[in-house]
Amino acid sequence: MRWWNEHSNARLCKAENARAAGAGVLTRGRAQERVRLILLPVVERAEILRELPAVSGRAAGIFVRSGMTATTDPDAFAAAAPRCAVFRIEADPER
Repeated sequence: MRWWNEHSNARLCKAENARAAGAGVLTRGRAQERVRLILLPVVERAEILRELPAVSGRAAGIFVRSGMTATTDPDAFAAAAPRCAVFRIEADPER
């Protein structure tokens, strides 16, 4: 399963656009994939964010430097869930 999150005010517009559109295109090099973006409820966001420090130290550092969390403690990331948009990414064969 894939996830995307936005955690800073500077990127708020991206999260709002994704929420409104509900879909998008992921691009890596020349490969493109049409996807659906499903905003998760806060309770589910906390579970995903709690795993982030173990999965990506780089992303965890961004959270700390931006002030979203004070430490890389998993509980601090879960507590940030109400302030972070987290989207589940699913393939969208209809687009």
